[in-house]
Amino acid sequence: MNEQKNEGKMKILQMLSEGTIGVEDAMKLLEQFKEEGHESARREGRPPRPPRPPRPERPRRPERPHVYFGHVHGNGPDPRRRPEVDVQDGSHKAMSFAESIGEKISGALSKLDNLDIDIDFDFSDVFGTKHRYSNTVTYISDPIAQNIASLRLMGKNATVKIEGYDGKELRITCAYKSKRPDAQVTICEEHGGFEVQYDYNAMYSMEISCEVPQAFVEEIHAESKNSGIKLHGINGRTYNILTKNGGIKLEKVRADEITAKTRNSSIQAEEVTADTISLETSNSKINAEYITANVAHFVTSNSKVETEDLDIKQLYIKTSNSAIKMENIFQNFAETGGERTVEAHTSNGGVSIYIPRNVAATLQASTTNSRVDCHLQDLLVGDVSKNYINGRTHDYDNAMAKAKINISTTNGTIKIREA
Repeated sequence: MNEQKNEGKMKILQMLSEGTIGVEDAMKLLEQFKEEGHESARREGRPPRPPRPPRPERPRRPERPHVYFGHVHGNGPDPRRRPEVDVQDGSHKAMSFAESIGEKISGALSKLDNLDIDIDFDFSDVFGTKHRYSNTVTYISDPIAQNIASLRLMGKNATVKIEGYDGKELRITCAYKSKRPDAQVTICEEHGGFEVQYDYNAMYSMEISCEVPQAFVEEIHAESKNSGIKLHGINGRTYNILTKNGGIKLEKVRADEITAKTRNSSIQAEEVTADTISLETSNSKINAEYITANVAHFVTSNSKVETEDLDIKQLYIKTSNSAIKMENIFQNFAETGGERTVEAHTSNGGVSIYIPRNVAATLQASTTNSRVDCHLQDLLVGDVSKNYINGRTHDYDNAMAKAKINISTTNGTIKIREA
């Protein structure tokens, strides 16, 4: 009889654990077993079992504060007690938590659009749900006898390097991490041009290293994201260098036209020769040294522009909330002669320029809430005040080398010195 009662109780508890019945129904069924026990004792002439005396209440221990995300709270679970974990539901909870964090952070970042910040982050990697498959592909062309028509290299979250070397073959190496094991990278050659092709969405990262033989490259298009691009020792016609959140470095390159754009990172150009060169970034600086060009545009924001040893006929520099420094920007100008134009504008930062004595100049410089500090000995001043100057050197009309200089800023000092 007792075995049947025990089996019945076990059955009720099993139904309760499976969710077939609720807690209230289970308690009612167990009460029936107690009533049957009392009835059986009455029929057999036995006194019913007296109820157990209640246990004396133990004094409650004061709750200890626990730490939650770096804040101390007075109420809450005992930190010494390990929480119960549902293993089967752990992955689902992790993904839900990642999604909720992603939504909150995305909402916060949407309020920072004016900072021009580009963030690409997958929160599922924090919980180990990503799979990465690493691979490397190397391509070596046939010996190149003539020019290379084009190079189109698109990286992702990794660097792109294009370097010249003493050889005859074009070499392209792609090191990548993919989301799928079947992701493929193909280097296509068509009409003398070379291109790296792959499924952009299938990759976490793509790092490209390209070795260019001593050949003229008609066109280079190098693009990446969240990493830098570097060109070294290349001779070509048109360069388009594009990235985000990564620096750009140009060294010992020649081209007819160079365009380099990034944001939130710096641009460095050294020993560059071009007909037209345009360097543009934001929230980081531009540094240009030993540049020879007909036209040059250097544009950034919230950071400084520094130039030195330039031989540029038309120079335009613009930034904001930082300084502009121009040293030896008339290199070889006195010997070659001609006319030069310099435009330099910023806000909330100073401007400094050094002009050789053998270069004649017309000068216009203005600031709003500071001063113009000019130290040109032979300057004939037409209009002058604390924060404005307009004049020209005395030999400007008959000079072989002439420069027209226009400088402006706000809340910063303009310094004009003899080189």
